[in-house]
Amino acid sequence: MHSSVNVYHHLRKLSPDKVCEFVLNKLAEYDGNISKTSRAFNISRNTVRRTKAYPLVIM
Repeated sequence: MHSSVNVYHHLRKLSPDKVCEFVLNKLAEYDGNISKTSRAFNISRNTVRRTKAYPLVIM
């Protein structure tokens, strides 16, 4: 769990696109479960929801 948290925060500083991809992959791993994904990264569920919506916003 700690490694996912560290990777999330590191990627967030480097590239919003990479963190979006990383969160979406983890979300798929948890079968779309937003709560489990947010716990894995120690971030809010709203952050996961915004990340999930991110590709729709830029199109």
